[in-house]
Amino acid sequence: TPSGPVKGHAQLREMAKPQNDASNLAPVHFATNIIIHPTQEGAKGSSYLILVGDTQSGKQVVTGKGFYDDILVKTSEGWRFQKRSYMREVFPVE
Repeated sequence: TPSGPVKGHAQLREMAKPQNDASNLAPVHFATNIIIHPTQEGAKGSSYLILVGDTQSGKQVVTGKGFYDDILVKTSEGWRFQKRSYMREVFPVE
C-alpha cells in the first residue's frame, strides 16, 4: 500500500498488483454508488470502494474499503480522470 500520492500509469499498475499475503491473494475491486456531476471544466465524481480477496483457505473476505473523489475531463480520446483521490477507511481492530 503506498504511503503517499500515486501518479501516472506505471505507479498505478504497481499499486494494483496483488499482494502475496494470506488476506489478499486475488483481490477484486468494486466501485459502487457512483455519482457524477457536470462542472464547467468537465465533471466531478465520487464512489465507494470495496476490495474483496481470497484467503489461503479459500474464504472470501473484505480486505479494504473507502471512497473515491474524482475530477474528470473530456479529451479528444474520450473522458479521462484528471485526478482521483482515494480515502481509505480503517477497519476496527478485533
